[in-house]
Formats: sequence, structure tokens, C-alpha cells
Amino acid sequence: MTVELPLAESAAPARDADEAGGAEAKAAHVRPLRVLLVEDNDYNVDVAKEMLEYMGHGVTVSTRSE
Repeated sequence: MTVELPLAESAAPARDADEAGGAEAKAAHVRPLRVLLVEDNDYNVDVAKEMLEYMGHGVTVSTRSE
């Protein structure tokens, strides 16, 4: 089976000044938060914690223990 969809070509969306700076520019516009991170996978904890701290947030980590 073959499907053909006639689509018009479009230009790339315009980027504003905030997007051009990436995460650093966006982080500057967000007030620091206190985040409770609950995750049982150590790798996910490391990645999420690093990202949140990089953006200026305070992070408290809790893992599920039984």
C-alpha cells in the first residue's frame, strides 16, 4: 500500500531571542523553585537533579523504599 500526501513546503519557524540562548535564557526568566524529586532509578535521579540544579532550582531527592 502506498499513500501520497501533497504537502506544501514551509519555512523554518522564526526563533526569538529567548530560544536562541537555549536553556540558559529560559532559566533566567523562571524564579527558583524547591522541587521534590521522587524516582527509584538512580540514572534518572542523576539526570533530573543535574538539569534542575543547572536551571537554579533546589532539589530534594526521595527514593521509594519498602
